[in-house]
Amino acid sequence: MLATLREVLPEKGRAVGAVPGGYGGEVSQEPVAYTDPVEARRYLEETGVDALAVSIGTRHGLHKGPVRLNLPLLEELDQLPVPLVLHGASGLSPEEYRALVARGIRKINLYADLALEAASVLKKVEAEDYLSLMAAMKEGLKDLAMARMRLWWGS
Repeated sequence: MLATLREVLPEKGRAVGAVPGGYGGEVSQEPVAYTDPVEARRYLEETGVDALAVSIGTRHGLHKGPVRLNLPLLEELDQLPVPLVLHGASGLSPEEYRALVARGIRKINLYADLALEAASVLKKVEAEDYLSLMAAMKEGLKDLAMARMRLWWGS
């Protein structure tokens, strides 16, 4: 399937991102499996993807306990010739986000924070019709996304 995407998407002006070895959708309490830089380079050479999701200490979902970011590993991975993506970035501190961006992360996924914000807005809003609820939720999500982007990349 990745080969097919590599053929079709560039024609449509789209990039292809991937995760070496796949990325499970399950939230796990197992130890984090870190990205191997040698394997990542081999994967890039074999697939030709345009962006690479790396594992440096985060995981999908909310974190139970402290996150131990492997910043030296991220610095090594930043030598790869593609933008780096981070999954499971919800709940990190402003300092951690800045450290990630300074060391090469170019796309940050934070679904859990967005889901929590949506739930919070829906609890607070007093509208009863669907369109008003969705409008309020959209505004809350936009505000959170804009605040995070300002934090990560400045105003």
